Amino acid sequence: MKAIKLESPPEAAALANGRSDWRGRQSEADIQVRNQRLLEVAADLFMENGLESTSIDSIAQAAGMTKRTIYQRFGDKTALFNAAIDVVLKEWTVPVEDLQALRDDTPRETLHRMAELLVSRMMDIRGRRMMRLTNMLSHEMPGLAERNMTEGTKDIIDFLVGLFAEWSPESRLPPRDRTDMAFSFMQLLLGEPARATAWDLELSPEEQREHARFCVDLFVDGFEGLTCQLADR
Repeated sequence: MKAIKLESPPEAAALANGRSDWRGRQSEADIQVRNQRLLEVAADLFMENGLESTSIDSIAQAAGMTKRTIYQRFGDKTALFNAAIDVVLKEWTVPVEDLQALRDDTPRETLHRMAELLVSRMMDIRGRRMMRLTNMLSHEMPGLAERNMTEGTKDIIDFLVGLFAEWSPESRLPPRDRTDMAFSFMQLLLGEPARATAWDLELSPEEQREHARFCVDLFVDGFEGLTCQLADR
């Protein structure tokens, strides 16, 4: 099967943000709302049926649009798919200002707050949509998982790298090591929630919090330090 190139065409990105050359009586706000609805419906159908088995006809019927309107706005199914993926990623991604608001006087508490937020987002509808869409379509599009990880976590990785730069002198922790640490932290933190989502399992709010704090403590203290903490409880 021919691999589909995963990218966001400029015209698709523009349309996903509400721009359209389609001339009608709809206001710009109406077009944005209908585009958002279309992309959410398309994402759900791609997630349920796969890319090849999802037709423009089925998307048009579910979204209450004509095929002609969809083709006018997005060109083809691949462009529509890429725009739908962008919407799913945007839903899950944590805004930079929200990350900055988590800062505390201590590195550990900042990471605790950040970890709890990320785990909760992975387990809510936004994270589940992203993970299920990735799992469903990875065999059709080998680059999808990498794209989701890269684009969905870029701001988070940059935020972590910045924190590590503040907390450790550069002579002790070179820039490349800070980036590696950021990716390692994300893999440690989100591995279990990702598996739970893939297997359609639930984690209670308390289980999410315990997992987040355990990962932070393991990351900060290492195995020996955490083992001593647990033994003292």
